[in-house]
Amino acid sequence: MGNGSTGQAPAAPVAEVLAFFTTNDPRPTKGLPANTPASARLTNTERFQKRADSVATKGRVHGVDTIQQATATLKALPANVKLVKVFFVGHGFDDGYFFHGKPDPQSDFVAASSNETLEDPTKVADPTIQQAHKDFLVELVKRVHPTERVEIGFLSCFSGTNSLVGAVCKVMNQAKHRNFIVGGYKNDYQTQYVFDKGTGKILEWTDGIFDKTTKKLLPGTKMSANKIPPYETTCKSDNPIDPLDF
Repeated sequence: MGNGSTGQAPAAPVAEVLAFFTTNDPRPTKGLPANTPASARLTNTERFQKRADSVATKGRVHGVDTIQQATATLKALPANVKLVKVFFVGHGFDDGYFFHGKPDPQSDFVAASSNETLEDPTKVADPTIQQAHKDFLVELVKRVHPTERVEIGFLSCFSGTNSLVGAVCKVMNQAKHRNFIVGGYKNDYQTQYVFDKGTGKILEWTDGIFDKTTKKLLPGTKMSANKIPPYETTCKSDNPIDPLDF
């Protein structure tokens, strides 16, 4: 009798990029000229989704309402898919990132609870939701590529202010990943785009970082050709494969 082995080698890892985007912000994108075609008049969530489309592998863009749904998204990936980049596009706050929420006249955007956000688990008061945050980070670490350079980026306002970037970096280091960067921003990340004036088709993304106090563009942060502005907050491997890369 055999030992149950099929004799087949495991499928080779397929490197892909996945992106989440913030759901439930129906407000129109600001600053568009009066003659903007209807197809280019995006709501905030539509804009976040299209920006996520621009950085992710086709079919790997996800809008979810809870952190549990985000974890389920990662678990549903085919076993051979390994993520080399993971982006979180949309709204953020000093302590985290919004998967979901609602517009708010005082705070711009708020969540009903930490069930709708990603935060440093040690900062989440409710034990059940705290465990959900831990579960997400564990699953994230499982799904990233074991040998390729990995980038985890929060393309959202303020998410790099406090401990979220460090919390993600910690679990990556605990899992012995040796070639990664986690990045975020302390100021206002604005997803902006150039579109064809006739068709409304988005031609390129020109994101920039704006000072959260003065609202002025920070020098050197206005990008073109779909590039991502330099991270203001970063955390990297404790033991990089090649120290000169860091």
